[in-house]
Amino acid sequence: MCPAYRLTVDRSGNVSFASLNPGDSARVESGLVAPSVLDSLYARALRIGFFALPDTLMGNSTFCSRYATDLPGATVTIDTNAGTKSVNDYHGCAANTPAASGTLNELRIFEAAIDTLTQSSRWIQPSRR
Repeated sequence: MCPAYRLTVDRSGNVSFASLNPGDSARVESGLVAPSVLDSLYARALRIGFFALPDTLMGNSTFCSRYATDLPGATVTIDTNAGTKSVNDYHGCAANTPAASGTLNELRIFEAAIDTLTQSSRWIQPSRR
């Protein structure tokens, strides 16, 4: 089973990690990232068209025309002066066109970059059954 967690990064670079795994859900951790990391992530979000993506990919015929079950997902939320944008990405979704597949791939690379740049792996533990 994949680990479940919530990772939050605020505008000051404060990173907050909360485990959502049963038996581990009270565990929280914190860290700090440089402003340049936030700038890099925001620039990547713009480059991949994050703000134009649907809020939920599951059920969207372009980004989830077919899907497999029992896979993890990620929700990325970006809060700007213009408002908040969230994208809920179920990783079992497969897109129906090469262009949409490319966008989906870029989104998942972006999700991985968030984990990498915030060094969240130091807190992630496999969920216990």
